[in-house]
Amino acid sequence: MSLFSSLDLDENLDYRVNMKTYQLLLNLKIVIN
Repeated sequence: MSLFSSLDLDENLDYRVNMKTYQLLLNLKIVIN
């Protein structure tokens, strides 16, 4: 059970980090353009 919970948390963390990175890149692109 706890193993699945850990996997779930990891996936959520990855998702949040990816979204943050995506937004940062988007902001950089807007600034450059």
